[in-house]
Amino acid sequence: MSRKYNFDEIISRENTNSAKYDAGTMLNEYLPSKHIPMWVADMDFACPQPILDAMKARLDKRILGYSMPLDANYYMAVLGWMKRRHDWDVEPLSIVFTSGVITALNKAVEQFTKPGEGVILHTPGYHPFEDAVLKNGRVPAYSPLINTDGYYTIDFDDLEKKAKDPNNTLFFLCNPQNPSGRVWKEEELRRIGEICFANNVFVVSDEIHSDLLRRGQKHIPFAKLFPQEKRLITCTAPSKTFNLAGNHLGNVIIPDKEIATEWLMGTYCGTPNPLSVDACIAAYNECEDWLEELKDYLDGNFTYVKDFLDRELPEAKFRIPEGTYVAWVDLSAFGYSDEQLKKAISRAGLFIEYGNEFIGNAEGFVRMNLACPRATIEKAMGILVKALRQAEEYLEDGRRLEAGEKMPDFSYDTPFEKDVSIKEGVAGKKTMLLFLRYFGCTVCQLDMMLLKEEYDQILATGGQVKVVLQSDPQSLASQLVGENTLPYDIICDPERKLYRKFAINPARSMLEMANAETMAKIGMAQAKGLVHGAYEGEELQLPAAFVVDGELNITYAHYAKGLADLPDVPEIVELLKV
Repeated sequence: MSRKYNFDEIISRENTNSAKYDAGTMLNEYLPSKHIPMWVADMDFACPQPILDAMKARLDKRILGYSMPLDANYYMAVLGWMKRRHDWDVEPLSIVFTSGVITALNKAVEQFTKPGEGVILHTPGYHPFEDAVLKNGRVPAYSPLINTDGYYTIDFDDLEKKAKDPNNTLFFLCNPQNPSGRVWKEEELRRIGEICFANNVFVVSDEIHSDLLRRGQKHIPFAKLFPQEKRLITCTAPSKTFNLAGNHLGNVIIPDKEIATEWLMGTYCGTPNPLSVDACIAAYNECEDWLEELKDYLDGNFTYVKDFLDRELPEAKFRIPEGTYVAWVDLSAFGYSDEQLKKAISRAGLFIEYGNEFIGNAEGFVRMNLACPRATIEKAMGILVKALRQAEEYLEDGRRLEAGEKMPDFSYDTPFEKDVSIKEGVAGKKTMLLFLRYFGCTVCQLDMMLLKEEYDQILATGGQVKVVLQSDPQSLASQLVGENTLPYDIICDPERKLYRKFAINPARSMLEMANAETMAKIGMAQAKGLVHGAYEGEELQLPAAFVVDGELNITYAHYAKGLADLPDVPEIVELLKV
């Protein structure tokens, strides 16, 4: 089937101050710098062009002062969308803007409950619900959902028990439910309302994912079923639907006119940025066809993941969700804790979310954002399988080596030999193992050049140097010929097994690695005409240096704090003499 919109397009998001792409290694200590981010819920698809055009037109006004939705066209766009998509007649005066749904959740807890009172939460649940409760000095009242082969239902007996407790005065409803993706049916929503309102429990319904359903599913606004009820508010936004999360604009629909007026005039939920108002109007008025194609594409992504897991990872339990664009996958059969899953999968190069990042009732689960091109998902699934099949390797907690202990024996490949024992490689000589990054790294090229130029000094000590790189041995074999021959061995570790074994960790960010000394070394390399070659392995890999005697006893151990934090040739000579 031909499509008008290209959801297969790979759009680079690196170096755009993207939380999803650029903050990974700061948020997850196990991630390599090169990883696939499928965690936070924003999409890797371009915003629809009418939205971008509307924002550009607003920029042409040249002033971006404090703004709020004052144009009648804004309210007509919101009303029209709710009517067309959900057959919901919304009163114009009930619409209150917010800078984000999470902001509205916090305000709701503050206004509709008192300190010490309880807020009912379904589990597993979206962690900002719990955060809003705890930050405001309220008490979470957890009501676990029932999981039957991946299909979640409400334990109404438990919900009613929680609602009858007079201390519990507020209930956070999430529809579609995050993270399970359940789209609550009319009978379920009516039962929720009956229980809550009979016990004077106020309901805050988060419906931010309501436009993102699988084909054949229908979203029913909670407030639509209770048109006369004022003990409820509904939180909506175009952000998830049209990939506008960073634009900070949502709509809270409040049927109680006094509360709506108070929230609006008090700007309790912040003010939108100037571009977001025009973006919302364009989204709701001009981008419905884009959404329809998006839904088809997402359905295809979920089918691909389901088929892949059934075929390649049958231990995983996964049911295609009724709504949202996140997959909630049960990996508990592997027997790993959430932290162990995080270590193994992250170290393999995939950034997803884990059960302990949600509100309870989620041990062994992971959440993956599938709102990305199919090619990205194909790569991610390969990484997931590899990580779980080789989990012991990825889970191995390396221990830092110290002078005075013995280096464990290990085997390695060079560009010209395979399975060499380090004991055989040392051959009774005092040896420095110099862990660098990879062959194409400019700084590493400089280190290797200087080492080659002055290697006679090292041989004069009776010792030797072996350089460890993340490079592939076959690619190096074709390069290390003729005048490029090196007088020392290269140990190739493209999968970083030795780096992990000896806890030679990556830097947390490029800022940590590229200190003043590193920049000076880069300048020196450029002055010698060195240029950066192919990128390999972990870009943030920090170096290290060890000296062992002929029996593998460690006489020197140094873990670098920056890319240039290594002994130079004169220092290596002295270390080998000792």
